[in-house]
Amino acid sequence: MPGLDFVTSGESHGKGVLALLEGLPAGLDVSIEAIDAQLRMRQAGYGRGSRQAIEEDRCEVLGGLRSGRTLGSPLSLWISNKDRSLDNLEPVRRPRPGHGDLAGCLKIGCRDARDILERASARETAARVAAGAVAAQLLSRFSVGVFAHVIAAGGVESHRRPLQDLDRSVLQQREKSPMRCLDPDASSRMVEAVDSAIADEDTVGGVVEVIAFGVLPGVGGYDRWESGLDVRLAAALMGIPSARGVEFGIGFPAAALRGSEMHDEIHYNPSMIADGRTHGFMR
Repeated sequence: MPGLDFVTSGESHGKGVLALLEGLPAGLDVSIEAIDAQLRMRQAGYGRGSRQAIEEDRCEVLGGLRSGRTLGSPLSLWISNKDRSLDNLEPVRRPRPGHGDLAGCLKIGCRDARDILERASARETAARVAAGAVAAQLLSRFSVGVFAHVIAAGGVESHRRPLQDLDRSVLQQREKSPMRCLDPDASSRMVEAVDSAIADEDTVGGVVEVIAFGVLPGVGGYDRWESGLDVRLAAALMGIPSARGVEFGIGFPAAALRGSEMHDEIHYNPSMIADGRTHGFMR
């Protein structure tokens, strides 16, 4: 089977956005309801922009699926836009800082930043969410899950839980927070920070921690520089508009540590091999 890959198409105020997945195995059950649930989650963040109040994202399969199962051919996922005003929008002559406007205009030699910003828009991430929701359903066949939660926003940091205390059971607790933060006190203060920024017609940044459960050793590569799992994950995360940094483990603070403080010791326990899921190594 070829590697799983996808491309997206569509503009922010065009007819819609499309994700085309290639490399999916045939016979995979795909739940459109599960995709739509992820699209709703994308739209429900606290302090969201006005565009999220306009759109009601729903996924439509254009090809690659029959009776709810993949055919092994490319899977086309379509998300229609309610706001389709692209051809009637005024030109944008003032590039916005923090966006792709200026670099894009200089690259292709255009005078209307609309030609750039319609594609370099957070709206495009709706297609990526749909593609990711299908990938999550494939991963679940191998008991692999991905969990994310907000650990900082607007200068407010949450109390960090030890990694061993984080598992799939905390999902419901996360959904009780409007900020999707596991620390109730920090969540309230984050909301206050967002409200303050909105009152000042400004915005805030934040930090999200992503954890993958049940990943088997050997995912990713070692023989080519671009094949490493951390390399590919970093590229995908930095491709999200407004993302400005990615760290793995303790990340950037590791620069202040010696190697003996940074690295986890590797142990070997042959009794762990019996379950068929490990090679006996552990940290």
